[in-house]
Formats: sequence, structure tokens, C-alpha cells
Amino acid sequence: MERASPPDFETRDPMPAAEQLINARTQVAAAGGTTNADRWVIHQRDYAMLRNALGRLEYLYGLRLEVSDDPGLLGRGPVLKAASEK
Repeated sequence: MERASPPDFETRDPMPAAEQLINARTQVAAAGGTTNADRWVIHQRDYAMLRNALGRLEYLYGLRLEVSDDPGLLGRGPVLKAASEK
């Protein structure tokens, strides 16, 4: 059985790189900082925008950057995940 995609799947645009960087800093500030175990999760199309602007990245603001194909992440840029979150 084929899994249905959300209605806006692939219709949202990736977030521009400059907005992604601002958004990431805002998330770190809102969290009151980060730990070494925290990480970023980013949709592959958003990551492509970031990579085109900055080159290949494995870390952003000192945290590991994990690329995902989760359609719910598209257009959100990097999403901060605490060590306790999956």
C-alpha cells in the first residue's frame, strides 16, 4: 500500500540559506543554548540551498547537521533537536 503524501508535499519551496541561518540562531537563543548531544535535522532540499551558499556542511553552529527526506521538514530549514528527541 502506497503511503499518501501531505497535501503540500513538494509544493513548498526550500528556505533560502540566509533565512536558514537566522532561523537556526533564533532556535539556539530560544533554547538557551545547546549541548554537544543536540543536533540539527534538515530536509534535503533545504540542505541543498544551504550547501549551494556555504559549501558542504556537516555541522552548523557547532552541532551535527542530519539530512532527512521527511516532507514535514521541507521549507523549515534546520530544526534543532535536543539529545532526548528522536
